[in-house]
Amino acid sequence: MKVVVDTNIVACFWLPGAHTESAVALRLNTDELFVSTLWRSGIRNILARYLRAGTVGPRRPTH
Repeated sequence: MKVVVDTNIVACFWLPGAHTESAVALRLNTDELFVSTLWRSGIRNILARYLRAGTVGPRRPTH
């Protein structure tokens, strides 16, 4: 099966959250996934939103 996904599905695959399991299952059960050529811009926007909300941030070294 071939599936076209938007950036939100890509984000769910890479960023842990409520829909990560579904995104992983989609990837495992699909022969080919296709994304827009603008997916990187979409991921940057999602990451910027997460940074502003404090959901993600830089890793701090532990000693």
